[in-house]
Amino acid sequence: MQITHITIDFWNTIYKSNPDFAKHRNDHVRQYFIDSNAWPSNIELTVGEIGEVYQNTKALVNQLEFDYGKSIPVPVKHAMFFGKLGIDTKYLTAEYFAIQASLFKKYPPLVMHKDTIEIISDLSKEYAVTILSNTGMVSNSLLRNFIIDGEEEYQFSDDSVFCKPSQAFFTEYSHSMSNLKQKQNWLHIGDDYERDITPALTMGVKAFHLTKPEDWLNIKTLLL
Repeated sequence: MQITHITIDFWNTIYKSNPDFAKHRNDHVRQYFIDSNAWPSNIELTVGEIGEVYQNTKALVNQLEFDYGKSIPVPVKHAMFFGKLGIDTKYLTAEYFAIQASLFKKYPPLVMHKDTIEIISDLSKEYAVTILSNTGMVSNSLLRNFIIDGEEEYQFSDDSVFCKPSQAFFTEYSHSMSNLKQKQNWLHIGDDYERDITPALTMGVKAFHLTKPEDWLNIKTLLL
């Protein structure tokens, strides 16, 4: 069956998180709390402790979204982070999110493989390519800055009530593609077997499990 549509996960498939972003984010978050007098009188965490709380919050968010298949809005995710830090959510302001956005653009995600973008660009010339992904702790508006060549579409969990691995998230995509004739014409590419591969295969969609960056070099061969 001929492939006509390709969907691709974003995190750890096309891009991976930039460690410099995490380092500077934790520094700036701590300084923002100090400047805002946000710390309770009996608490003031180190940069390392803030980073640990952030990762714990991220893990909790990922587990909740996995268990329920429902997308948690990014501001709610950061409210959970504030709660774990003991910070009042009244400090969850536009200034806070502006700092995050500025740092994300300054220290952008790193491409998984040096040829990844070129390969996706080439695929976009022959197939209907859509980035179909959960957003994590970052808003879809920031992730959309990483347009590959302007030909691909984007559908993030922020755009939906649902998220991976919910089949409803994949179904929303298929309903939006009026020219997708059959699910056998659709290939999904992702790194997470439970969140990407299992739901795709369960729906009758073809799937490619990216287990290492070099696997990008095999995708064109797969489609021949």
